[in-house]
Amino acid sequence: MHPRHLLRAVLATLTALLLTGLAAGSPLAVPAGAAGEPATTTTLVVSGGTSYGVDIVLTAHVTSEAGVPVGTVTFSIDGGEVLAEDVPVDASGTASATVPADYVALARYRAAFTGDGFGDSEAAEFTYVPRAAVRLDAEPTVLRTSGVGSPLTLTLAAWVRRADDGRPVAGEPVTFKILGGQPDLFSMNGGTVVCDAVTDARGYATCGGKATLAAVLSLLTGGAWVSHPRLGGYEFTSAKVPVIGPGAG
Repeated sequence: MHPRHLLRAVLATLTALLLTGLAAGSPLAVPAGAAGEPATTTTLVVSGGTSYGVDIVLTAHVTSEAGVPVGTVTFSIDGGEVLAEDVPVDASGTASATVPADYVALARYRAAFTGDGFGDSEAAEFTYVPRAAVRLDAEPTVLRTSGVGSPLTLTLAAWVRRADDGRPVAGEPVTFKILGGQPDLFSMNGGTVVCDAVTDARGYATCGGKATLAAVLSLLTGGAWVSHPRLGGYEFTSAKVPVIGPGAG
């Protein structure tokens, strides 16, 4: 048989098989699920997560031409971690879950619908969670010295809170320094480190240290500063420490 005639015969056979399968109600006629199950479409909306620590709300909406689908939705994040499993679809075809934004990254969330008498379907959506801004509130400190030529003694303290809602930020490092000028926007390089501390459950950090009298000029021109590094889910920030003194002690 001529190759062209052979090709036509093969195409005719495949077409006949396809039409027979559709007429018999094969899976080809119901692409979303098993034979006889109505097809579904799932959409996913990701809201919240405006910054690190702000909850993300995942909302899946499942539709079908056969009516409101019955089944459950499992929410996950790329990489396979299941965030909420078998969440029932309500009477409006909606299922939702709230998850913490405990990372800083671009991530893709998935909503997989498993139907009960309906075909399965799924959807995915990207979202980006940025670092959160923090606010530093430094408490005034009194410079103390035991006499001429003796080092300066400083006891320093500051509160670290989220800039958006004022919640305390626990377990975060802060550094107290004496600088000869203003810190830049993204770091606090140079200067003399007085002490380092970590915030407690209230967002409060305190520590003490000594600085030589040679640091007095820097203290007068730049002042004492406290900073929080750009670390984990939080941005860099700094604040000037009000200084009172010197006093005896």
